[in-house]
Amino acid sequence: MKKQVSFLPAYTLDLLTAFGFLLGFWGGFLALPILIVIQTWVKKI
Repeated sequence: MKKQVSFLPAYTLDLLTAFGFLLGFWGGFLALPILIVIQTWVKKI
């Protein structure tokens, strides 16, 4: 269960900015976990 997820820094910053702008504090707080879930689902498909 030791899997590592890697992101390009640009994706992370863009997502944090977008979610923070659209949803405020909670958007910025939840952006990275949401990105991890979406990336995991896409890789399984």
